[in-house]
Amino acid sequence: MVRFDELPQDVVQEISKRLTFLQDYIYLRAACRRFFSSIPPTPKHLPLQLPWLFYPPRQQNSRFFNFSTHKFHHLSFPNTSCHQRECGSSKGFDPSRTGHGFEVESNERVAYYRSGGDFSWRFIDELSTSCVDIMYDNEILYAVDVIGEIMVCNLKSDPRTISIIELQEIPSEIFLRDEMYLVGSADDLFLVVRYLDSRYYSDCPLSRRTRRFDVFRIDRSEQLARWIAVTDVGERALFVGQNELMCFKASEYRGCMGNCIYFPSISDTIPFNGHLGEYDAAIYKLSDGAIESLPSCPRNMWPPPIWVTPNPY
Repeated sequence: MVRFDELPQDVVQEISKRLTFLQDYIYLRAACRRFFSSIPPTPKHLPLQLPWLFYPPRQQNSRFFNFSTHKFHHLSFPNTSCHQRECGSSKGFDPSRTGHGFEVESNERVAYYRSGGDFSWRFIDELSTSCVDIMYDNEILYAVDVIGEIMVCNLKSDPRTISIIELQEIPSEIFLRDEMYLVGSADDLFLVVRYLDSRYYSDCPLSRRTRRFDVFRIDRSEQLARWIAVTDVGERALFVGQNELMCFKASEYRGCMGNCIYFPSISDTIPFNGHLGEYDAAIYKLSDGAIESLPSCPRNMWPPPIWVTPNPY
């Protein structure tokens, strides 16, 4: 029997190309010196990885929770303060390499970045000034406004064109929501609605915890589209939050559960209130409405946890 460290180089490289998880690739390279020298350090064939939950730094030591291994990874970063902003890049990519970057500003306007120009952000003024979330796919930008209407911006055309998906009616749940997210999956477009329980002091919200979610799928089979409430999204795992919206087929990822919504806490109005408990990062199960908590983080840590996607290249 051939020892594993005596396998031919082409066989070792072929094995590495068949791996789909970043940690498996790293472990294979670390198995022995021969593997380390035979396998390229940068795996450019890997599919999009599950996001990690980034927790606020503690004395320059930041923690990342990995769902696949249910372990924390620790990295050192420069000190940050409550006056600075931390963002997880979209699907782990740098806009200067992928060519695009998008953001919904606090005034509900959409800002757009495209590399190859003057490297500046510009507003898409044709879109409504009441956007609450956006989704980008194949040069098409989808934006949802405060009442659940969808605007479509075609970035392929020059000049770019804007259209509105006409709806039969707006579900009443949308007007009662606290947060709203737009998530794409293959040919489906989902609207994820989040409801919160708030704690107040003198009419000022001190903390907010997630109570439940509703999910709607857009149906465009008729002349006027409509949002249809769904309670089962199959094997999909929806990741929502303030910086990252993604959808995965759970059966293809270790440690991932289908028909669930993964969510971090939202930013509280007053962050430094350790006596108010912990951020409510958790997994919401659409099948029964149960909420499974993720590793906790006290509210006196700032900023709240966000999604970041590991990307080796």
